[in-house]
Amino acid sequence: MVTLRDKFYGCILGAHIGSAMGAPVEGWTYQKCESTYGCLDKLVPYEHYENGWVRAAGTTEDGIDRQKLMITAIIEKGDRVNAEDVIKIWCR
Repeated sequence: MVTLRDKFYGCILGAHIGSAMGAPVEGWTYQKCESTYGCLDKLVPYEHYENGWVRAAGTTEDGIDRQKLMITAIIEKGDRVNAEDVIKIWCR
């Protein structure tokens, strides 16, 4: 029987894999994806915003990074969190 915990981990895993696969082509048209990669079936390094920071293959985009901060704050506090709780995790 699938538990709520299993479902929670499945959601997190799916979000992280989807982010790592989608980050290199975020905001691109289908045509640009097709001409650059064909079928993107592996993790690749990428750079966002032409800022010179090439992220390693498999890293997630900033939305998932914020999610990680919020999840960590919730786990450590063991209760609902507010912006200050998340900021503490980010600063750490």
